[in-house]
Parts: sequence; structure tokens; C-alpha cells
Amino acid sequence: MKMRCLPALIVSLLVLAGCQKPADKAQPGATAEEKDYDIKGKVTAVASDKTSVTLDHEEIPGLMKAMEMKYPVSDPKVLDGIATGDNVSGRLRAKGTNYTITKLEKR
Repeated sequence: MKMRCLPALIVSLLVLAGCQKPADKAQPGATAEEKDYDIKGKVTAVASDKTSVTLDHEEIPGLMKAMEMKYPVSDPKVLDGIATGDNVSGRLRAKGTNYTITKLEKR
């Protein structure tokens, strides 16, 4: 009698295994969580189409050391009134290893 229950048990286990959440395929250390950071630095370049800005920025505590880096902007209007050579402060949004400037103003 116990042998007749074995196929039903196997089928039940297979069904349960198929209901499990698939493994996360994100790379180790990557996260989908968004977090905003303050950023301060000097503008070294502004894209002619205002889709990106290059900043020589100070350290961003908890995110990265001081460096010069090109960042996309969330909206071209973020760069209105901003020019090469300006000292600026603003907000940087980090989502995993993707960074976007969401706010920028002259200091």
C-alpha cells in the first residue's frame, strides 16, 4: 500500500518545486534599490544636447571616492544655467551601479 502512495508523493513534490521563486539573476553586489546622495564638485563638461554632465566631484560618503566622472541627467532642464567651470552642488540617484544627476545648481 505504501508503494501506491509513492507516485502521488513524487508528483506533489515536483509541483511544489515548480512553485518556488526563481533565483535572482542579478550580479553579486548589485541592487535594484534606488538611493539619493548629495554631490558637490566642478563642472568640467556639459554635453551639447544636455543629456550628460562631467563633474570633478568630492567624495560621496557611502558611495564613491572623489573623482572626475561623466553622468547622465534625469532631464536636460537640470543643466539649465550650468556651464563648464561652475562649482555646483546637487543630487545623484544611484540604482545599483547606474548613476543619474537629478538636481544641479551653482554654489
